Amino acid sequence: MRITAVEKYKGSMYNVYADNEYFGTFHMEIIVKEGIKKDADFDFEKLEHIKIESDMRRARERALHLLEYRAHSKKELYDKLKKNYDEEICDEVIERLSDAGLLDDEAYAFRIVEICLAKSYGKLRIAQELRRKGIDSQTAKDVLEEFDFDSNDELINLIERKYAAYLNDEKGIKKVKNALVRMGYTYSQIREAINAFSDEYEEYEDYSDSDIF
Repeated sequence: MRITAVEKYKGSMYNVYADNEYFGTFHMEIIVKEGIKKDADFDFEKLEHIKIESDMRRARERALHLLEYRAHSKKELYDKLKKNYDEEICDEVIERLSDAGLLDDEAYAFRIVEICLAKSYGKLRIAQELRRKGIDSQTAKDVLEEFDFDSNDELINLIERKYAAYLNDEKGIKKVKNALVRMGYTYSQIREAINAFSDEYEEYEDYSDSDIF
């Protein structure tokens, strides 16, 4: 294959054309290293290998840029890279970053849980957030087991801070209950906590947690 054009794309990246057709976008260092220039001849396999090397570099730089902005799970980062790079390249970049300690789903999951607890979220909402962030079910389960969700103290404190004034009638109680369900608490937890504030709290229809979520 004959290189017919090397045109600046942006930054240190250049578009390379072979036999008058676009072949790929290469980093300047790779272009210099491999001697890619107009009228140079390359075997297709060699040029394809160089393209993969360049794409790997670009994907790694993109991943590092994203990680500088904020932490990511492996799946989050993979999904973002997949928009622009082949699966094999994404897999390789994720593996290398993991081996280097730059991707750690367990540590990231702990951070998510701590952020959610600061927002007074219940276990169900936190588990949902972990799934949304791409944490696999086993890692999520292992991390959640490190926290105490059996005590209702946090929920009682939350009701005292934000919702106690609404517990004067059935309509207010229903609104509070719905708000707390959205925050990830079960109906049984909510009933128990609300009863701590009002002896007149009427029991609503008994829904099991499995029926709700």
